Amino acid sequence: QLQCRAPLLQHPHVLAAAMAKLAFVICAMVVVARAQDLQSEAAQAEENGDCASMLATKVEQRRALSAEAITQRQWVAGSWSFCHADASVVWSAERGLCGVPLDW
Repeated sequence: QLQCRAPLLQHPHVLAAAMAKLAFVICAMVVVARAQDLQSEAAQAEENGDCASMLATKVEQRRALSAEAITQRQWVAGSWSFCHADASVVWSAERGLCGVPLDW
């Protein structure tokens, strides 16, 4: 007659309880890890939202140039980065040109 020497196999209900505890611990670890991921994603989204808001404000400030300031410029070919290198030069996204002072 064979006798099982492993105590967990002699009592199937003990094995089932141990497996249930292990499954619970694994599920809890997954839930905690996912919650941390979601928190990190939320912080990243909030930060990106702040940047987008600042960019929109900057665009609105650029668009708010008075008509007089725009007409007192000569429009020349240039890149967006060149136009931002000097405070007296503006970039017109509508025209795709740099607005430089008339006396340049």
